[in-house]
Amino acid sequence: MSDGLIYVAVTLVCLFGLWFAARRAITVFVGDIVDGDLVVRRGAIAPRVLQGMREVVKRSEIKRGSLRIERDAGHARLICSTSIPGSDAQRLRNVVGSMPLAMLLNAGTPTIRPPKPRSKTKSRV
Repeated sequence: MSDGLIYVAVTLVCLFGLWFAARRAITVFVGDIVDGDLVVRRGAIAPRVLQGMREVVKRSEIKRGSLRIERDAGHARLICSTSIPGSDAQRLRNVVGSMPLAMLLNAGTPTIRPPKPRSKTKSRV
């Protein structure tokens, strides 16, 4: 009987770990609102979107809360904590929804430079 209980416990721990890893894989951005300022905890998004979110937080005078942006079928989905009023949450969703997910994710990628032109002289072999 104890072997069955151990098997169930190990299975539950593995399922929880799988759920946690899947949740982390779809999360693009995690931020906290602390004393009216948006602090990035994890992830990187386009500076324009981050600035827009910070403006909404300052204008609405939200003191505490948390925000999470997740991938959802090719689009970004913003999840707000319950401490953020509905109208302010909608303003934040409008800021996030103003940019396609691909541009939202490419916030920290370096610019690819074109290759340097090769000289016209032939190399000696």
